[in-house]
Amino acid sequence: MAKNVNVATMPETIATSSRALAVSSSNFEQLKKNLTDVYENRAKLRKQLTKVKFNYFITYIFSSSEKRQDKKNLINELAKSLENAYINLNFRKDMKDAGSWDEAIYYFQELFQCCKIWDLTSRQDTDKFRQRTIADESLERKLITTRVHKSLEFIKSDVDNLYLPNMNGADIYIYPTFIVLFKNYKKFSIHDLKDVDISIQASSFQEEQGVPKDSEVIGHTYKYTNKNGQPDKRFNNNYEIPVVRYGDLQLRSNSGINDRYQFSDFDKFIDFTKSFTTHLRVNLKIPVENNIEDVDSFGYIP
Repeated sequence: MAKNVNVATMPETIATSSRALAVSSSNFEQLKKNLTDVYENRAKLRKQLTKVKFNYFITYIFSSSEKRQDKKNLINELAKSLENAYINLNFRKDMKDAGSWDEAIYYFQELFQCCKIWDLTSRQDTDKFRQRTIADESLERKLITTRVHKSLEFIKSDVDNLYLPNMNGADIYIYPTFIVLFKNYKKFSIHDLKDVDISIQASSFQEEQGVPKDSEVIGHTYKYTNKNGQPDKRFNNNYEIPVVRYGDLQLRSNSGINDRYQFSDFDKFIDFTKSFTTHLRVNLKIPVENNIEDVDSFGYIP
């Protein structure tokens, strides 16, 4: 079970490495090159458009109507070119079960509205005897406050993408067959979903920062406990702590992806993970580590 406590050993950082931003899956290298070309073209067009618009407004009163119209036509042409500078990707025709992806998008949008979403940034095993705790691990987390869905402007596709903001690294854009890590056009990479280990778990968390209103309290523990989970009476002010069930999603890969998230609404988390794991299993033949019902494996003793 997770618990945010101070420990003596060094924590293990949960963060995608810089290497993951530099290396794309080999079967997506050409797509990355194409995307880079499109992005650079968009940057050039945007710069030209800004310059022409500025020049148009500055010289407006000194230009003839004919010259003003020529500049307006150029502005429209550049704007149209910018609008059409993207790569179009079609996923739906190659999916055996496109409905599972559509459902995953719908339920993720619902999940994204839950009261609290945390980016877990470090973890370490607890010393249960020294720390007088029944928690298996200690976690540090950062609250995600910005909940605006984002897509990559240089990709248009026939399905929507999943988006996970990252508090200590590149943001994550999940498409039906790959993940894009994106910081800027010089720092982005594409990773085959088949190369990513996806772990979906139920987490029983000792919540000392206030229980979100959409979370389920599944029990209580104490700041300091004996092995049997009862309060250690040697400590004064040994207050009671609610144990809350959260959803836990982790992405890892040999290429350096390592990100983990916690969601406060467990029911919405289940709805999303059912459709998402169906997509991975049916469309991509990807097994998923799924301990969604096995809360006791996290060390909680009622």
